Amino acid sequence: MRRRQRRRLLWLTGLGLVAVAVVLIVTVVDGDDPPTEADDNTTENTEPKELAHVDSGGRPNGRDDGGTTEPAPTPSPTVPPADPPLDAAKARRSFEQGLALVEREQLVAARTLLSAAVFSEHLSDDQADEARRVLWRLAQQTIFSPRAYRDDPYTLMHRFERGDRLADKRVNGKTVPGIVNGQDLRVPSTAILMANGVSAKELQAGKSYKLIRGPFHVTVHKDAFVMDVFLQRAGEDWPRTFIRRLPVGLGKNGSTPVGSWLVDDKSRRATWYPPPETKLPSPIRYGHPEYAFGRKGLWIGMKGIDANTRTHDGYGIHSTNDPESIGTESSLGCIRLADGGIEFVYNVLYEGHSTVYIRP
Repeated sequence: MRRRQRRRLLWLTGLGLVAVAVVLIVTVVDGDDPPTEADDNTTENTEPKELAHVDSGGRPNGRDDGGTTEPAPTPSPTVPPADPPLDAAKARRSFEQGLALVEREQLVAARTLLSAAVFSEHLSDDQADEARRVLWRLAQQTIFSPRAYRDDPYTLMHRFERGDRLADKRVNGKTVPGIVNGQDLRVPSTAILMANGVSAKELQAGKSYKLIRGPFHVTVHKDAFVMDVFLQRAGEDWPRTFIRRLPVGLGKNGSTPVGSWLVDDKSRRATWYPPPETKLPSPIRYGHPEYAFGRKGLWIGMKGIDANTRTHDGYGIHSTNDPESIGTESSLGCIRLADGGIEFVYNVLYEGHSTVYIRP
């Protein structure tokens, strides 16, 4: 009898040790695979945001959105000022010196010189095209890669500790800041995941990852049907940095309003409310044959912040089911991007900080 009791005691002790071992197995889990951010959001509502129609887009009707991880921060009181433009001679010299620095692998300095040359608008068309191609390659090397360069103010390395998260989370009704807002990065967590080439579930405690300091902004040139993406931070003496150029579709008869806007919401698989003149059923949800936002279903809402745009409501940047409309005036006022472009822009623009400048 005593022998059986001792065996039973040893068996129960073994079970207890196994349970303790299981509890001690800890991994860092943070968000979702890029480009979505849903797992970083600890709120229960994961229903897509519904939109009131303007163009083949619209504006949020106030419902909660489970597709966004970080709550929109307080809007910046001012937009970043533009750098003083170079004259034609300095622009050409900056272009030539920038290309030379690329050959010497001084990538951040080259990026600064080439960006200044492009923003001057004094380069020839061929020079500007070449500079933008090189700058997109430099952005992929210096911004959207796991390596941080010492002379780059827009990036830094961060060692993840147990329990670190990129995005804020809600715990017992309280917001626990993540790394993005805790370090005032002003970029979505998707941009950081994209730079490191990982999903949030792959982030590991004890390993260092690259962070990006933003915000990113965009300028839309209506006369050329293009959108330029760039980095610039208000309040810091950091050089405005060109990232890449993308083709866009715009509003019929010049109906896309010129002026300055603030990105104020983002939504995946957004519901579309078509205007009455289309005679389409309303609402139209993601996956419907008549759904206007295409297979990406991405919406970036904009709020007017200057005298010309404050009276406009419901405008935004979105994906489209009509890729042939890119490069034309086909929308009812919103900005359309093809699948590759909208995915990138959605992943880098940050609510409450990123601005959209629409030029004639």
